Amino acid sequence: MTIATALAGELPLALFFLGVARRILVRMVAALHRAQGGDGPPPRLRDARVLAHPVRPSAAAWDHWDPLGEDPDAGTAEDTSA
Repeated sequence: MTIATALAGELPLALFFLGVARRILVRMVAALHRAQGGDGPPPRLRDARVLAHPVRPSAAAWDHWDPLGEDPDAGTAEDTSA
């Protein structure tokens, strides 16, 4: 019964949602391509530049990251405009 449920219900549903996700991604890549002023047809999903960015920032980016959001270049002088 479990195999029949998987073959008749879950696999077709999974294929349907994969198709929907692919259509969304294709349209997103096409919209980004147009927004960036790209010439010609949009790239294929595997060639899309937006999907090729690194997931984690480089080590140099982590050196300048401040979790409190404070500006390291800001002076310590108080505001005397009041």
